[in-house]
Amino acid sequence: MKYFEEYNSVDLAEIVSVLEIKKTVFVFKTVPSYLTAEVFSYLDNDYREKLVNVLASNDIKEIIEEFERRTGRRVICNKPYSGTEVIKDY
Repeated sequence: MKYFEEYNSVDLAEIVSVLEIKKTVFVFKTVPSYLTAEVFSYLDNDYREKLVNVLASNDIKEIIEEFERRTGRRVICNKPYSGTEVIKDY
């Protein structure tokens, strides 16, 4: 959806953080994956955890893959647990 692409990732994170989680999921599914990854990184930890709890594991996988593609890193952090738990913690 082109409408959301007009915002920078910080502003969009602020906007979605006041929405109901279901509406944020809709936004995440309609914007390009690069923007989803950026917006996700700017959400506060509590909201991120709520969002992870409702996103399908495939959606989380796409966010992590986009993070890896953009940063060139295959690791988000050096902790012995699943990617979903890492996302909840950060």
